[in-house]
Amino acid sequence: MPRKPDIAVPVEDVAGAEETIERPLGQFVDHQRKAFVEVSKAFGALLPKELREHGQSAVREMLEGYRTLFNATLDDLIKTLEKARLETEEDEKRKGEDSVVDESRRN
Repeated sequence: MPRKPDIAVPVEDVAGAEETIERPLGQFVDHQRKAFVEVSKAFGALLPKELREHGQSAVREMLEGYRTLFNATLDDLIKTLEKARLETEEDEKRKGEDSVVDESRRN
């Protein structure tokens, strides 16, 4: 019986395998992004220009309102934290002074 020649089994190229996996996924994501852009343009074409302009202005005003509210909340929080820190520092000073007074009374 004839002997079969030794055949070298090719080693898989791992980088190539990853590339083939990422390529279809990347293509899919790219197509979805393009589809979203085109749908946005289609909906934009349905709306009159003035409606789009007023809608954009309304969104800007809404964001400015949230920004103002957020900044005011942060300012209040900072003031409260600074007040608490100052009160803590004053309490520590008082404790330090009280302990000095107590030590002088003991002597």
